[in-house]
Amino acid sequence: MKTGFIGLGIMGRAMAKNLLRAGMDLLVADLNKEAVEDVVAAGAKEAGYAEIGEKCRRIILMVPSGEITKSILFGEDGVASRVMVGTVICDMSSVMPPRYPAGNQEQLQGRLQLWQEVTRKIFLP
Repeated sequence: MKTGFIGLGIMGRAMAKNLLRAGMDLLVADLNKEAVEDVVAAGAKEAGYAEIGEKCRRIILMVPSGEITKSILFGEDGVASRVMVGTVICDMSSVMPPRYPAGNQEQLQGRLQLWQEVTRKIFLP
């Protein structure tokens, strides 16, 4: 099963490499191409947000702001544009979560199993 990992900063890059060492099949994305190249050299594959949504049943986000999380999920060609039914998204960002307009929540309704953040859990029906 493929896992998506978005956000390869100081913490994310190390965590992604640990997951690769544990044998996980990772698709990764980050705006910092050097970080992506480093993790790809360790065994991951680079992918866009929509491709990660389409191909991964587990997606980990580790980015520096709630607004970035929102754009990754709901922006043009974002994860939500092609996310599969039953996908688990784990937001490990250590920031306050963004407020999602009702339209964004409806976009994911019935497709996500669990949304988890460091500070709280939200279960979507």
